Amino acid sequence: MAGRMAINAAKIVEQKTHVVPGKLKITEHFFDVPKDYSKPSAGTLRLFARSARKAENPADPEEEDEKKKQLPWLLYLQGGPGFECRSPQAYPWTNTMLDKGYQMLYLDQRGTGLSTPISASTLGLRGDNPVQANYLKLFRADSIIKDCEAIRKALTAGYPKAKQKWSIMGQSFGGFCSITYLSFFPEGLKEAFLCGGLQPLVKGPDEVYRRLYKKVIQRNESYYRKYPEDVERVRSIVKLLQRFGNSTVRLPSEGSLSARRFQQLGLMFGAHGGIDNLHEIVLRVSTDLELFGHITRQTLASIDGAIDFDSNILYAMLHEPIYCQGTAPNWSAHRIRKEFPQFDLDTDGPVFFTGEMIYPWMFDDYSELRKLKDQAELVAQTSDWPALFDEEQLAKNEVSVYAATYMEDMYVDFDFAQETAAKIKGCKTFVTNALYHDAVRIQPDMLPTPSTSHVSFDNVYEPAEDSYLLLDSLSSSKETAFLHQRFAQNTSSGRQTRPPLLTEIGTGSGIVLAFVTAHAEYIFGRSDLLTLGTDINSFACQATAGTVNTACKEAHKKHEEFRHTGVFLDPIVADLASTIRPYTVDVLIFNPPYVPTPGLPDLSKHDVYNRTTSETASAFDRDSHLLSLSYAGGLDGMETTDRLLEQLPAILSRDLGVAYILLCAQNKPSEVIERVRQWEGGWMAESVAHSGRKGGWEKLHILRIWRTSAI
Repeated sequence: MAGRMAINAAKIVEQKTHVVPGKLKITEHFFDVPKDYSKPSAGTLRLFARSARKAENPADPEEEDEKKKQLPWLLYLQGGPGFECRSPQAYPWTNTMLDKGYQMLYLDQRGTGLSTPISASTLGLRGDNPVQANYLKLFRADSIIKDCEAIRKALTAGYPKAKQKWSIMGQSFGGFCSITYLSFFPEGLKEAFLCGGLQPLVKGPDEVYRRLYKKVIQRNESYYRKYPEDVERVRSIVKLLQRFGNSTVRLPSEGSLSARRFQQLGLMFGAHGGIDNLHEIVLRVSTDLELFGHITRQTLASIDGAIDFDSNILYAMLHEPIYCQGTAPNWSAHRIRKEFPQFDLDTDGPVFFTGEMIYPWMFDDYSELRKLKDQAELVAQTSDWPALFDEEQLAKNEVSVYAATYMEDMYVDFDFAQETAAKIKGCKTFVTNALYHDAVRIQPDMLPTPSTSHVSFDNVYEPAEDSYLLLDSLSSSKETAFLHQRFAQNTSSGRQTRPPLLTEIGTGSGIVLAFVTAHAEYIFGRSDLLTLGTDINSFACQATAGTVNTACKEAHKKHEEFRHTGVFLDPIVADLASTIRPYTVDVLIFNPPYVPTPGLPDLSKHDVYNRTTSETASAFDRDSHLLSLSYAGGLDGMETTDRLLEQLPAILSRDLGVAYILLCAQNKPSEVIERVRQWEGGWMAESVAHSGRKGGWEKLHILRIWRTSAI
């Protein structure tokens, strides 16, 4: 296996423990590790990490259970490159992980935080420019994961061998490090959790930036659609900065606010709220210029703080080399940008902001980076970068890997991420189009998925990508905003509206109905939501009742101070909506049997199969029949869906009715949308979510269908 070498345990230099608010026991660790693992005698680096576990006060500390001292470790690898960890209590998921039985370790990766940090001044202590550039080669993922192995061996030295493996959680660049870890030291890992961190398995960065520029263009288009007034504002600001030149307008950090640096604020687009945050800056600058004729210090400070390359110089120095194996980055983003004239500053159209890209001129415009201009050029021309991954090892991976990938990720290309996931044996992915790259930080308390552990899936449809896509869509900011507005609890005149009725057709395990019921306050903005489910499968109805009731109980435990769940009425054994009174359903959810099949299941023995016990049918025949009802869709997979669509205008309420229906590509969702829009009485339909698969009939869509006028 390429890149393998024996790693000795790190030297533990110091460990001090403190109890902090939140009943956390925080230990501050200092370790010494080799500066260069290929030359152990060439000196050491001092590394810093904080661990966290629950603070407990046993009656007799001397008798504390030895097993509690040896809890399994979960190492968190921070995004970057070049960023340190915060204190454990600052991460909302710390307590969640401790509750699951882990003890956490937050490592400042080498060169960051308190781990022999790199700045222009500390780098200068290493020698001349070539020596400094060579030193920087030791701060990529290939060295970081060796540090991790050394620390693991130090912290688990007294553990039984079976407990010496640890788990890792990598966010963004931390995920890149995790893949390097899986490639070269899998024997140290029990499991790996990656969040926006499925690195492209490439030898150089050119294709990475080629794809990312396209995503940045999309984010610019979204920005100007939301804030069309900013087209002229941004153009005016850029022209003004161009007129002043690249070094006239000074920032509080002593950097220069050039037009090209202002354009870099598009880096914000990739995070939750990034579009709105950039608009705030643009509005501030525009208002300053209109009122005072110059940009005020307060506004300059907000620009200075929006993107901080000066305090984290590794972010700029090593951003392109994190993709390199045996090739020189050679200012890749700068070169590839020439393929995209959309980013030209001299344009009569909207000025497009750039994204997470590094340019040579940054080492003129940023005050700290100015001191490293020559070193940066040497790094850009370096080609002897060692391996960061081993595809052969990843293909035979035996470590459990779970990866969250974001379809709208502006920093890690989604298609590259999917390709990487496919190359890691056993990698399980969670795909969403409702979250951005910083989801683990911005939405750590994602609405919990209801448990279905009580369900027997021998004869009930097991939740799969289609179910989770529905959860994803219904809890997305777009759909919650739509539902909050449509089903507001009070009218503009203050009159209280009726409680809405939500019905899921074909509940299966009940996971979707349970999710909506348990999180009614979040999704609908009201807790008087009434929920009802139907399924032709009696076993599914039993499962649904258990799933919904359990989810609501768990929600009540978490929010004892107020009710935020809806009111679950009942599951009903029925064919589609046959038992529902006309015009009574405000929200309908339908995950139909959408797989194209030669025909529909034979219902002649359905009543027999639908019983808990039957003397005339084997369990195998019964289970096969009931499961076929959940997937067999007949011609084009649309026979059951077409029946429901025909009934829909008479099912949905006369004023507010809306339906969410899941289809696959072979169901021809675009044709369904056009068909609905032609219904009499005022109807609208659109696709509000889709799965990550690029093509094939398996690609999933969620259609929202709603009345545009009351009848």
